[in-house]
Amino acid sequence: MQRTTGAVGVSAGQTARLNVVYPTAPAPIAQILCSATLAIADDTGKILKSLDVPQLVGGKSALLDVNADTDLGGAARTQVHGFSIAPNGCRLVTNLEIIDNASHKTVVVVSGEGTYPVSTAEAAVRGSNSGR
Repeated sequence: MQRTTGAVGVSAGQTARLNVVYPTAPAPIAQILCSATLAIADDTGKILKSLDVPQLVGGKSALLDVNADTDLGGAARTQVHGFSIAPNGCRLVTNLEIIDNASHKTVVVVSGEGTYPVSTAEAAVRGSNSGR
């Protein structure tokens, strides 16, 4: 399953941080361990940075940072988005935040949504709209 965030700009003095959490399930549901791949890409689809997380357990999170000052080669502003990929059965909550490097305050948070596989309801809506 892939979850993708909206796009947002990051510029000098800021860090783009992709966060994922593997939420806990209520008892008595046993959760499987989940592997995940996190990535931050630019507006051309170029992967700026990625991270493989071998094992996430319910209630745990992981993050990936792209610091505009050190990772983007002096670009004035770069449009970025994040995505996480995990096996079926591992539903991650994903968001992308922009953090001010000096104050460490979050400037903006952009949520993620499931983008692959396409839900059957969404596919049905797309199919019904294609005949118009």
